[in-house]
Amino acid sequence: MEEGLFVSNMHGDAGGGVFRRHVMYVHGFDPRGARVYHGFFRDGAKVAGARWSREISVSSRRKSGQHASLFTLEADDRASGRHTTTRYEVLHWDDIVRRLWADKPPYRLVIEAFHVFLVTWRRGILRTHRKPAWAGFLAIVTPPAIISIVALLAVGGTLLAYWGASALAGALGASETIALVAGLLAACIVLAGAFLLWRSAERAGNIWWLTRCLDYLLGTAQGRTDRSVERSKLFADRLIETWRRGEADEILVVGHSLGALLTVRMVADALRREPEIGHTGPPLVLLTCGQTIPFYDMLDDAQDLRDDLVLLGTSSRLTFFDVTSGSDPGSACRLRMLHGLGVPEEESRVIQREPDFHDILEPETFRHIRARPLEFHFQYLKPSERGSGFDYFELVTRPEPLPASGLQARAA
Repeated sequence: MEEGLFVSNMHGDAGGGVFRRHVMYVHGFDPRGARVYHGFFRDGAKVAGARWSREISVSSRRKSGQHASLFTLEADDRASGRHTTTRYEVLHWDDIVRRLWADKPPYRLVIEAFHVFLVTWRRGILRTHRKPAWAGFLAIVTPPAIISIVALLAVGGTLLAYWGASALAGALGASETIALVAGLLAACIVLAGAFLLWRSAERAGNIWWLTRCLDYLLGTAQGRTDRSVERSKLFADRLIETWRRGEADEILVVGHSLGALLTVRMVADALRREPEIGHTGPPLVLLTCGQTIPFYDMLDDAQDLRDDLVLLGTSSRLTFFDVTSGSDPGSACRLRMLHGLGVPEEESRVIQREPDFHDILEPETFRHIRARPLEFHFQYLKPSERGSGFDYFELVTRPEPLPASGLQARAA
C-alpha cells in the first residue's frame, strides 16, 4: 500500500504530550466474558513494558453501560517522554455465545462436524482453498476425521477384545458365564481406552472449540443461527456516541476471530449513519485479528455483509488493518479480506499482514502454541517476546496515531 494510506486520517497533535486512544474490542466466540481479556493485560503489562521501555498500568474493570466493560491503560513512554491513556472497552456478546454453547451438547457437535465438512466439500471450498488456507482446511477436516478414527477403533477394538477374551477363556476351560464376563470386561477396558484416547485428542486439538466455531460460522451464514445483528447495531450506537464526544485522539475498533463479523457490521453501520466520521473528529482505525470473514462470505449467499466489506475495504474514511496468520486454524489464513467481492486488488485499502509469531516469540514459546490451536489463536492479544514485529500491547499503548505509524512495533 502507498504511504498516503497511512497518513490520510491524521488528527492533529496528541494534546500536550498525552495521547488519548479509545479502544472498542469485540471478542470472538468465547463464553467467558471480559475478565479474560482484562486478565491478558494484567498478566502481560510488565512483560510488554520491559520490551518497549514503557511503564504500563492497568486499572480495575467496571461495567460501562449495556453489554460493555471498561478499564484504562496508562503508559509512560521513556524514549519520547509522552504519556498514553487508553480507554479499553470490551463489547460483550458472550451472553449470546453461552446460549448457543448450551444448545450444542457433544452428540450434536458430532453431527455438526460432519455437516460443516459436507457443506464445504459440496461448495468446493475444501478443494479450492486447501493451499492458500491450509490451517483452515485442517480445522474443517480434522474433527470429523478424528471422530471417525476413534469411533472405528472403539467399535472394532471392542468387538475384537470381546471375541478374543471370551475365546481365550473358553480355551482355558472356563464356563460360558465366565467366558462371557471375560469378554465383556475386555470390551469395557477397550472402550475406556478409546474414551481416554478421544479426550486426549480433543484436548490437544481443541476439537470441540473448532467445531463450535465452525458451526457458528456455517449456522449464521445459512440463517439458522442468530447473526447478532441487533447487538452489532448496539455496538454501532456506542461507536457513534464515542466519536461524537470527541474526547479521544484516535478510536481503534478491534475485532478478534468470529467477533470480526460483528465488528464489520458495527463499523459499516456507523459510517452509514454518521457521514462525518472520517472527515472530522477523531480518526477511526479498524483492526481485525485472526478473522474468518472470507470463509464466511463463501458460505453466505446474502449481500449485506459483502456490501459492508466493500464499504470498509475501499473507503478513505478509516484505516483498515488485518493481522491474520496463515498458520492459524481458527481463521481464514492468508485469504484476501475482499476475496471474491469483485474489488480489484489495487483498489483495496485493507492493509493485511502476518503477525509472524515465529519471529516475535522465542522458539520454545512458538513450539508450545503451535501444538495448541486455541493458544495460537489468542496469541494476537498477548505481548511479543523478541524482534520488532506485531505486538498488540505496544499497539494499544503507542503514543502516536496508528494510521501514521502502521502496525510495525516501534523499537524501544
